[in-house]
Amino acid sequence: MGISTQELLTVGGDMGPFIEVLDWNSEEETINWYINDQSWGFDQSYVQYMVETVDRLDNIIDLDFNLVSDWRFSDIDVNLYNYVGQDYQGQAYLDYDASSEWTVLDVVDYSSLGESENGNKNTFIHEFGHALGLAEPGFDNRWDQDDTAMSYNEGDIGWQTWYTQSDLNALKSVWGAEDD
Repeated sequence: MGISTQELLTVGGDMGPFIEVLDWNSEEETINWYINDQSWGFDQSYVQYMVETVDRLDNIIDLDFNLVSDWRFSDIDVNLYNYVGQDYQGQAYLDYDASSEWTVLDVVDYSSLGESENGNKNTFIHEFGHALGLAEPGFDNRWDQDDTAMSYNEGDIGWQTWYTQSDLNALKSVWGAEDD
């Protein structure tokens, strides 16, 4: 049956604050993002996957992503960590200081615990999806990875390494389809 656009934007919690922060921070349509690789488990091919994924998404939704080399100019910070007992594979949250607010994504390398490369890739697109406003269906058994990269339930295909059509439709409903 699949998951609807409305469900992808609301189930499991309101993602409005993430959308508002990006909307507020964006200069026209540009979103700066930064990779802070503090891991030894993620190699250059994983970082390249992240860059290619965001570039691909840039061609689909009406945001322009710019990878920056200094976190002080970033709207989305992506932190890559080794597994050291964390009880999560990834998390998305808002952070702030006296003058600004931004989105932070923590992605943990679970390969030392037997997680597949695709599982780690799914963690990135899942958390990046939150940064862009996709909600959290989590372990809801109505959906799995065949329906949305945002599900915690593995699908027949395994773990998504790219967004499903439902995910892309929801992102386009928030940000519009690429028009430039």
